[in-house]
Amino acid sequence: MRINHETLNLPVDDVYSHLFGHERVMPPPKMRECLVQIQQGRCIFTGARLPAARRSLDHVVPWSRARLSQVENFLMTTPSVNSTKSDSILAPVAIERWLRHLDANSEAIRECADEHNWPSNFDSVRQVALHMYEALDATTGVWDFDQGIRPLGDDGKRKVIALLR
Repeated sequence: MRINHETLNLPVDDVYSHLFGHERVMPPPKMRECLVQIQQGRCIFTGARLPAARRSLDHVVPWSRARLSQVENFLMTTPSVNSTKSDSILAPVAIERWLRHLDANSEAIRECADEHNWPSNFDSVRQVALHMYEALDATTGVWDFDQGIRPLGDDGKRKVIALLR
């Protein structure tokens, strides 16, 4: 919350309204299915298949850090990946996979958003992520799908900032 308010200049009234307030609207099931199809039925992070009964919507930039509902901030994952990641931010390797996915599928992602009347603005999501990483201390824990939570490190911070620029 401190980073959201002080560094990103995002309004935060209290934790409850930030996490569960009326502004948090989740994509409908048909849009989630569209995202799964764009991801070719696989988790972007792990490559695991996403069977219909085992899917979970992940906010790449966690909602607890920034209120981003643009389609580019969503990925479909397995429930175990989503719960393991929780509200952590991504390690450099995960950021690379997310950005590669967006680059390769930008047109399909925008079409999915248009079809479901959902906001789409990659540059906005990228800018918020960039400012968030610029404000982080190198000791901040980041989520790596292979290694769990580990420190970002100076090299990791430089790498992510370069990727997001």
